This record gives sequence, structure tokens and C-alpha cells, in this order.
Amino acid sequence: DGGMAMNTFRGTSIKPQQGDVQPFLEYMAYMFPNEAEYEEVLRWCATLIGRPHIRMAYALLLISKTQGIGKTTLAEQILRPLVGPHNCSVVTDTQLVDSQFNAWLGSKRLIIVNEIYSGQGWKAYHKSKTIITDEFIEVNQKHEKPYTVRNYAHVFACSNSDRAIRMAEEDRRWFIPTVAESKWPREKFSKLRKFLERGGLGHILHWAQNFESLSDLQYVAPGASAPMTERKQRMIEESRSPMVNLAVELAEAV
Repeated sequence: DGGMAMNTFRGTSIKPQQGDVQPFLEYMAYMFPNEAEYEEVLRWCATLIGRPHIRMAYALLLISKTQGIGKTTLAEQILRPLVGPHNCSVVTDTQLVDSQFNAWLGSKRLIIVNEIYSGQGWKAYHKSKTIITDEFIEVNQKHEKPYTVRNYAHVFACSNSDRAIRMAEEDRRWFIPTVAESKWPREKFSKLRKFLERGGLGHILHWAQNFESLSDLQYVAPGASAPMTERKQRMIEESRSPMVNLAVELAEAV
């Protein structure tokens, strides 16, 4: 607006390097067995990593009842270093929902919630609206005066429960793909770890920065709504009250 500003953004210290990303793509194909949803997750991750100026308007929620399938591998061993650890926060669902302090949100690009579970309450859903879609946020740090900054945060949440969060009928803020329930062989995880340790992160960064030219897919557009999935539709149905479900059943019968 005609004033002066200082850009304080710092990217990742990892350098992009052209190379084979097949181990990463193989891991992603295992994690997301539905092909259409696999491509949508790739778009979300490539946009987050390769286009930091784009703020996507929806969050990613990964649900699997089986533990140890690799959800946190994507969040903390791939996305976190590629976004830059200083641009990330790892929080609990209690911090996300109940805490009055949110210093973990200011000037961050990735918010990782390793286990979100709100039961039957709507509090987590409504509290997350501000974080996911608001252009500006108020940061409240303990013993400091609150201040307002532009919101650059993206939420990556995981859960082992189908009732991770209640979901509104018209929701456009959460992308909930189907996630693998069977564990990947140990040797494949070992191969992936070696790939990441031996320069694979640089290859993924190059892939993300050149995503549209290296694939038939496009980056997520600013303001785009979350794609609907079968798992999300089930969560919407389970979030309805018994009376609403009865009304829906009657309408379908008619």
C-alpha cells in the first residue's frame, strides 16, 4: 500500500538437484492406494514444497487405524525439511483446539498435528477454520502483546480414529484421502530412508519446483476447495445427528 516492508521469509537449506524421485513416488503410491486421490496428494505436496507463494485453502488429514504405516514419515521426514524446520510447528490437538496461546502459528508454513481426535465435539472443526482459511491471524504469545500477521499456514493432520474430527455437510477445508491400512515391507522403508539420506530430498525439491513440466498435473490453485473423497463423505454422514440421518434416509427412499 505504498509503504515499505521487509521480507523475513527463509526457505529450506536443501538445494534442488535433478534426479530420480521414483522411491518417493513409490512410497506415495503405497500410502494412497486410490489413484485419483494419490494424484491430489501429490499436487498438495508439490504446491507446498515448490510454490511457497501459493497458500492453499484446505488442509490434509490422513486417517488409518493401523499404526506405523508411514504417515509421520511424509510429514516430518519429507515435508518438514523441504519446507524448512524453522517454517514448521509440531503441535498437539490440545494446542490446536484449547490453548489460548498460538505462537506456534505465527510466520509458519506447515503445522503438523500427529494425532488429532476430537470425539463427537465440533470445537476442533470450528477452531481449525481460522487457521486453514483466514488471510490474517492474531498471534497470542505468552507474556507478549497479541499482534496480527498474514496467515501462511497449512495444516497436515494425522489420526488413528475415524472420528478424528466432525465434518460439516458443506465442508471445503479438509482433504481426507484413503490411506493404506497394511504396513509397507521393512526393506522398502529402509530403501526410502537411504534415498532421503543420500540426496533424495534435493531430488524431491527439484521435482516439486518443476512439477507441472515433469507430470501431467498442475499445482493447486489459490482458493481451490478440497476434493471430495469417499472417506470424507463417510465422516460427514457420521457427523450428522440421528434425526438428520433419518431425514436423509427418508428423502432417499422417496
